[in-house]
Amino acid sequence: MTTQDIVQKLWNLCDVLRDDGINYSDYVTELVLLLFIKMEFENAESGLLQKHRLPAYARWPELRDKSGLNLLRHYRETLLKLSASEARMVRPGAVFVSCIGNLGKVGVAGLPMAFNQQINAVEFDSGVVTDRFGYFTCMTLGPWLLENSSATTISIVNKGRFEQVEINVPPLNEQAEIVRRVETLFAFADRLEARLQTAQTAADRLTPSLLVKAFRGELVPQDPNDEPASELLMRLAKQEPTSNTKRPGRKVKST
Repeated sequence: MTTQDIVQKLWNLCDVLRDDGINYSDYVTELVLLLFIKMEFENAESGLLQKHRLPAYARWPELRDKSGLNLLRHYRETLLKLSASEARMVRPGAVFVSCIGNLGKVGVAGLPMAFNQQINAVEFDSGVVTDRFGYFTCMTLGPWLLENSSATTISIVNKGRFEQVEINVPPLNEQAEIVRRVETLFAFADRLEARLQTAQTAADRLTPSLLVKAFRGELVPQDPNDEPASELLMRLAKQEPTSNTKRPGRKVKST
């Protein structure tokens, strides 16, 4: 089989997978990854590499010797293990701070998580700063991040610059009281927002309700002696016009 035959076979398979919802980009990405895994094994076995760079479970023979669902399952598990081993992981309670584009947006890790270079993660020493206090403190960093961001098309604060930020650290008992008061205010704000939403919903329904009542004559008290509208219309229809009036015709000027 020539090189051209191999290339044609690979692209024919790509067309088949495209019909299953896999685009060219995803296909090429997976293909390149498999080629690297195969090349790593061959170069290590031939002596071009002093040792294997991939762990035993991720080497080419482990993939080559499997097929079907077993191959797919092992391939997925391999990718997950490799990504977890190379990723930067943080513990639950760590605070994420966005430092590119939308500066100052924060979040809290609910479980061990990985993050990319667009986010800085802060893990507080629980003996010095509680996670909750650290989270609320990071929520106030927006103005500092804007002031210290680089002057590019997209605002960005690199890791070295972010590490220079300073925060006030009160004693732990004061941190607990600050957290309690902030959460109380947040709960009050949530109640106000809920009331506002209820009022807006009621206002949206008010205009149609008024129109319905207006057509029913329910906006003001009704006089039972008033003639019903249906009878009034019938009486008017029976009345003959008192005079035949014609609209004046348009005069045509003679020239």
